[in-house]
Amino acid sequence: MAGALTLLLLAACTSTTEPSRSPPAEARQAKGPRAGMQPFAYSTPAPEASPTAADGVYTRRVTVAQAGGAPVPCRRCAPYRFDAGRSTLTLDSGRYYIAHRPASPKVMGFSSTGHFIVEGNRIVFFNDPNCTTTRGVYTWDASSGELTFGRRQDGCGIGLRAEFLTALPWTESGGA
Repeated sequence: MAGALTLLLLAACTSTTEPSRSPPAEARQAKGPRAGMQPFAYSTPAPEASPTAADGVYTRRVTVAQAGGAPVPCRRCAPYRFDAGRSTLTLDSGRYYIAHRPASPKVMGFSSTGHFIVEGNRIVFFNDPNCTTTRGVYTWDASSGELTFGRRQDGCGIGLRAEFLTALPWTESGGA
C-alpha cells in the first residue's frame, strides 16, 4: 500500500503539464500604469473600482527656482519632497499612482500609490504606503487642462505630501 501511495505522489509531482503563466482575470482587466498591481488596503477597504470625475493622467515639471533652490543631495530622501524634476500623477477609478523623477542625479526619486475617493469638490487620499493610517483631505478643481488641489487636512510625511500636491498646478496629459 505504501508503495502505491509513493508512486501516486511521484506521478503527481512530475506532471508534464506546464503551469499557467497568465495572471488572474481580475489582474488582466486592471487599468492604470501598473496593470495587474493594485494598492494595498492598509487601513481602509479599497473603494469600488469605478470611474471618478478626477480620473486622468497629470504631469508637472518643476524648475530649481520654483522648488526654492537646488535639492540637498541624499541617498534616502523622504518621499514627497518638492524638488525640481518631472512628476506624474495618475488618478484611475479610485486608485492613484505618483512618480517623481528628480532633475538632479544626486537626488533619489520616489513613487507611491494608494486609494482615493471623490465627493463633489473634495478628494481624499488614503492607503499610501508612506503614511498607512493617514488620510489626506483636499479640495480639487480641474479646468482648462489643469488640476489643482487645496489642502484641508493631511499630515502625511510631516506635511510633505500636502506641499507636493498643492505647490503648483498639474497639467492634464491624457486619460487613465
